[in-house]
Amino acid sequence: MKQVKPGAAEDCVCIYEQAFSQKALGETLRPGGLALTQRALECCVFPSGARMLDVGCGAGTTVQHLRDQGFSAYGADRSSALLQAGRQCIATLPVIRADAASLPLPAGEMDAVLAECSLSAFAQADTALKEFHRLLRSDGVLILTDLYVRNPSELPALQSLLPFSCLAQSFIQKDLLSHLTDIGFDLVRWEDHSEVIRSLSAQTTATLMMGACDHKIDPMDAWLTIARVKPGYFLCIAQKH
Repeated sequence: MKQVKPGAAEDCVCIYEQAFSQKALGETLRPGGLALTQRALECCVFPSGARMLDVGCGAGTTVQHLRDQGFSAYGADRSSALLQAGRQCIATLPVIRADAASLPLPAGEMDAVLAECSLSAFAQADTALKEFHRLLRSDGVLILTDLYVRNPSELPALQSLLPFSCLAQSFIQKDLLSHLTDIGFDLVRWEDHSEVIRSLSAQTTATLMMGACDHKIDPMDAWLTIARVKPGYFLCIAQKH
């Protein structure tokens, strides 16, 4: 399981803060938005009042969406700027500033943990997954949406050229699923939703894929390298056993 390079996590946080200020990725700050969140919920059966935690919640749009549906939803994020923006809209929004690798919450109390386009931005993704497992009750559900590469053999070249881009931190399907199994999750569903990337504007795609690109890099070289990895977007649902 990959670890994000030093500095990459901070860079991803800045990218999401920039995207929020420019409204480049919509209010949810991720491809697919609330429609993909709703798709995930439709694949699960949760009782009214189920306790849910959105890790990497940004300004808390998904947290409020879940609460509007009758769930006891909470959020956590590293960005104080994004959390403050959420509280300016809803003063009582139940969100905290915390690192995904060490969440100040008791074990076994969550019915669901969501990490939507955020796991790839965490400095310690494997530690975060173990933390999610700790927080979930037995048979609790983990919902992940994120970037992955459909041609993994080209990923090293992209990581070398664009080391601090969000895409450089994207996942390889078999590696992620294997790691989830090792931690103690059973796969419930994997769906490809790469169409949500294709629907983004060119400017938004550049923000998401390239990040803080070195000005010395030829843009054509960057886009060709990105094309070779075949960027994709997935929904993964796993259950704690």
